[in-house]
Amino acid sequence: MANVLDGIRVLDFGRYIAGPYCAALLADLGADVIRIERIRGGEDRWVAPINDDGIGALYVTMNRNKRGMTLDPSSSDGREIVKKLVATADVVVANLRRKSCARSRSISRA
Repeated sequence: MANVLDGIRVLDFGRYIAGPYCAALLADLGADVIRIERIRGGEDRWVAPINDDGIGALYVTMNRNKRGMTLDPSSSDGREIVKKLVATADVVVANLRRKSCARSRSISRA
C-alpha cells in the first residue's frame, strides 16, 4: 500500500522544533524530505547529546525518515543549489528569521 504523500518532495530548512517536526510528519506520511543544513550542521544538531559524537536527541527525533545535505547558502554555489532544489520541490518548510531567508537570497517568505 502506498503512503499518502508518495511522490511529494519537501525541502526542510527548519530549525529547532516547529519546522523539523512539521517536515518529520510529512516524511512519516511518505514524502521525500531533504533536510538542508549549513556546512557544520544546524545549531539544533547538538542539543541534548545522546552519544559520543555529540548528536542530540532532538535532532535524531526530528529528522527521522529524512535525507540530508549541507551547504553554504551565503556562497554563490550554495544559492544556486538551493534554487535548483526549490524548483523541484512541492513544499518548502522554513521557520527561519526573515534575515536568514534574505541572506540566502534563494528562498523568500510568501
